[in-house]
Amino acid sequence: LKPDENMTGKKPHRLTHWLPLSRPAPQVSRSRLGSAFQTNWIDMDRGIRVGHLEEDERITWILKQRLKESFGERFLIDRWGRGVYWQYVWFVPEGNWRAKNIGGSGHFASAKYFISVDQDRRVFQAGLFLESGHQKDSDPRFVRTRQWDWPRFTRRLARDTQFRLALSRLIRKDGFELAVGFGEDRVIFDSARFRGPGSILSEIRRRPAGGWTVVSLYYPMLEDELRRTRGPAVVDATMAVFNELLPIMNGCLKVGLEV
Repeated sequence: LKPDENMTGKKPHRLTHWLPLSRPAPQVSRSRLGSAFQTNWIDMDRGIRVGHLEEDERITWILKQRLKESFGERFLIDRWGRGVYWQYVWFVPEGNWRAKNIGGSGHFASAKYFISVDQDRRVFQAGLFLESGHQKDSDPRFVRTRQWDWPRFTRRLARDTQFRLALSRLIRKDGFELAVGFGEDRVIFDSARFRGPGSILSEIRRRPAGGWTVVSLYYPMLEDELRRTRGPAVVDATMAVFNELLPIMNGCLKVGLEV
């Protein structure tokens, strides 16, 4: 094999390949947001560092501002983690969330962008995140209704040809992965395992009908390549991944994003 080939004979996907893929947005290309970010603040053992940093050094603040520049609306931040390091950060489109008119804290009903560190696989992930909610729950925030983006996602996955083709291309050709489930219950569809959108639907339907299921569609940035990439380039690549996912995101949202 040549040095830049994998066992299939194909050139592996690289983080830097995503830099040119940002959709046209002149205000973003001129932005210096992210110039102060350092790659070593993504820690494969502890998570994404957000504490004890200046505002323009925190990737949470940087991406929130970059998303607003790209799409012209605010994004709300949710997170899993405490203290200096967070494991998951979600970016929720505010317009879509407000349109749902669901009270209380938490944005479970909305499709959202996310970043995270998979400590077991030592991978930094950037992508799209959806939650199914429960069919019944004492807390109304957790009960799936027609307002949720999950039913829209599963309908498009089953019937929307363009949506299915776009999803298939991302996984088969562009190096994305789709995970159903969370933690030890997770099943990952990469280019080797993916057998079409029907295989994802089958896995979703295999889960308990009343249970909580999550789906994440993301680009996995491997640790060794991440360490060779400067912080601003990591930010740019993350934004490029978000932009590449825009057709899938808009297929799920009640109120879509515009560039």
